[in-house]
Amino acid sequence: MATRQVAIVCVCCALIVGASSSVSAVMIDAFTDRLPPNPDLPGSGWQILFVGTVWDPVGQYVTHPVSDAASQSSLPGVLAGDRHVEIYYVSGTASASVLNGLFFNNDVGGRSTLELYYGMNEDLNADLTVYAGTQLEINVLDGDMSSGPRPLPCTVTVTSCKGTPQEATASVTLDLIGNGVYAYPFTGFPGVDFADVDALRVVVDASQASAVDVLIGSFETDGDSVPTQSSTWGQIKWLWE
Repeated sequence: MATRQVAIVCVCCALIVGASSSVSAVMIDAFTDRLPPNPDLPGSGWQILFVGTVWDPVGQYVTHPVSDAASQSSLPGVLAGDRHVEIYYVSGTASASVLNGLFFNNDVGGRSTLELYYGMNEDLNADLTVYAGTQLEINVLDGDMSSGPRPLPCTVTVTSCKGTPQEATASVTLDLIGNGVYAYPFTGFPGVDFADVDALRVVVDASQASAVDVLIGSFETDGDSVPTQSSTWGQIKWLWE
């Protein structure tokens, strides 16, 4: 009996070690948590943000001439659960939605800027160096940025150690020109302590190229994805102009 108990313990230990060895990344946003229904589109209930003019099935055109935004909390697929998304008008009509990815759409003549913010209301206090993390990654699944071509600048800004003498903020911009994983090495953010990241901001700038569409699958560190802590939908705060 004693021999059997030892064997079981050894097998369990082996399983635990095997599971932990596969952990090598932090998921910042899996883009699996949809945006809430837009309160300005009661007829359709569309879960989008938009700028410009959209037809609502109740029988009216709705216009957002400046911006549209949503702040959400307790999202299962987001680091620390909180995400703020905002879209800014430049021309035409543009929208953003989340459904198995973040879809940023600019109609013909549409130009806009999309911003994602993590840690807006409360510091993330996230250690992104765990599991030997060395870079941030934005995974582009689809888009039409190569038509023209018309690269889409994507800027990632990181703030660490907020409220201390060591506080630092740095940004890196890459041009999204097609499908693939875009790497933002930690070493490209001078002064930032990735063991104590308090805020992350992503800006996708479609202000200079008309009618650009892009589908982003995830925002994470390098390696195999780690599920974020599961929780329920929380308070939704809408901001719009």
